[in-house]
Amino acid sequence: MASRQPSVWATFLVTYTVALIALLLRLVARWLKGVRLSYDDYIASAAFLSTSTIYTDYFLLLWIDSWFYTTGIGLSKVAALAFYWRIFGQSNIRLSIQILFAFAALWMMARVVVISLECIPIQKFWDQSIDGVCPIKTGYFFFGSTFPHLLMEIAIVVLPLVQIRQLNLTIAQKITVAGMFMSGIIVCAASIVQLIAAFKLDTKSSNLWWTGAPQLMAAVAEVNLAHFSTSLPNLRPILDVLMGKEVPIAVSNLYSLHAHSAPGHTRTRSRKASKAYTTDGEYFDMATGPKKYTRSEEELL
Repeated sequence: MASRQPSVWATFLVTYTVALIALLLRLVARWLKGVRLSYDDYIASAAFLSTSTIYTDYFLLLWIDSWFYTTGIGLSKVAALAFYWRIFGQSNIRLSIQILFAFAALWMMARVVVISLECIPIQKFWDQSIDGVCPIKTGYFFFGSTFPHLLMEIAIVVLPLVQIRQLNLTIAQKITVAGMFMSGIIVCAASIVQLIAAFKLDTKSSNLWWTGAPQLMAAVAEVNLAHFSTSLPNLRPILDVLMGKEVPIAVSNLYSLHAHSAPGHTRTRSRKASKAYTTDGEYFDMATGPKKYTRSEEELL
């Protein structure tokens, strides 16, 4: 019997690897800037750990994957919004961030309730030989939960773009930063693919590893691409390194580097720091002197 299970595996491994690399580079980028990990970094790490795996039983995989999908997508949204809160928390999109936080939490709770009650007893979902009832049609559930998730994803992509226009950055810097935030478009694309696949899903098919594979592949890709897009806006320091530019670090860390490089001390880091930020957003360049940046601009540079 024909099966697309190898394609599901390939989709999982490729997108998982991309997401893992992005997360690791995110952590390296924080180190390059000389700052400690923030709450959004920990949430992004927890979201990545919620990535699903592959099982041989289709319905068992579908049910287990529903839990991983809920936590993975939900926490990815929370991580993205926590990042927005860290850099735009005092801006005019503050209320919008809070509203999206609430919607993300409600979306996760609604999926938890539905997944828990999808069949009574729940074992009937993957074992049709058990007596019971499944009042919720799987295709409708996927469609009904993916559509609001898609709307939230679009809002998360669009939300920071208006704020970026107001930042005291060059046009090239604004384009670069906006491009990183708009990486969420690929998640929206995966959501649309899954939305269509969920609408067409026929759980009564005699070969679900063929007819149901597109929905599984779209869901797996969507979760991992969500992890990728959540980390991408944090990778500006990595881009600076690749382009041979200096990576600004916190002034407190700059002082620490100088202190540890004094006689009788050992340097804790080999790279030379010629640029830094103070906690109030004052930017120091040893060549051009101080320049004021807001907290949002400081975080995005």
